[in-house]
This record gives sequence, C-alpha cells and structure tokens, in this order.
Amino acid sequence: EGITHRFNLDADRHPITSGIYQGECVITPHFTRTLQGQSLFTVQALTTCIYFRIPAGTFRELSDQHESLRMFGRAVVEQE
Repeated sequence: EGITHRFNLDADRHPITSGIYQGECVITPHFTRTLQGQSLFTVQALTTCIYFRIPAGTFRELSDQHESLRMFGRAVVEQE
C-alpha cells in the first residue's frame, strides 16, 4: 500500500525523482542499488506505506525450497 518514490539529489541537493512505487511492487535488493558501497538512489514514503522485508539469507533458504520463489527473485533482479 502507499506511494514511495526513488530519487537522487542534484548538485543543489534538490531531489530528482527517478521512479515511483505504488501498490503491490518490489523494491530491488540492496546489492542492485549500490555501487562500491555507495547508494545509487534513495527511497522515501510519500504516503503511509506498508513494507515487507525479507533478509537475504532467509530469502535464499526459501528460494532453495520453492522453485516459484527462486524464479520470482531472479525476474525481479533481471528487471533492474
């Protein structure tokens, strides 16, 4: 639920929105959002939001047990 935006800051430190997340969606894993330890963008809730976070180790364990979850995870990363 809710609306979240993905953004970067310009030279004057003003936010420039580069993506909107609305309704049921997936915000990509941390490793696809960083380069050499630095975040490529920031996410911020614009309205009241409900998030669900799955630790990477837990996701890997569940993916090993469920082919459909493994395929879902792979598709999410490929889309980024």
